[in-house]
Amino acid sequence: MSLTGDITGIVEYEGSLWVATSLGGALRLDMPGQGVTMMTGQQYMGRQGLSNDAFGFYPDSRGNLYCITDMGIKKYDHASDRFIPFSPGRTSNTSLQQPSLKTRTVTCGSAPSTAGSTGRTGRAVR
Repeated sequence: MSLTGDITGIVEYEGSLWVATSLGGALRLDMPGQGVTMMTGQQYMGRQGLSNDAFGFYPDSRGNLYCITDMGIKKYDHASDRFIPFSPGRTSNTSLQQPSLKTRTVTCGSAPSTAGSTGRTGRAVR
């Protein structure tokens, strides 16, 4: 397992850390138990159904994990431990939804407010 390119996304999913990279596909890093000093995991690239350019991960409300790549959206298949092509039209039971993100607007000299836009003087914080 090796980390190649830039890290483009990180998500925790089912007790593992999933890391998307710009040149090395994706890495699944299993969280070590107490007293364990080495992380184990798996790298996913072409042979595992994933392109080398992974941009990020999106878990849905049904427990599925999707990876956005330069070759389209790939869905993680637990049974085969691989990524498979995802097409919303082919699978009626699956809905890909972006996780809910809360944003806050922070303006210098004032208290934070909850808002969806940054306004003129603040920037959105996620």
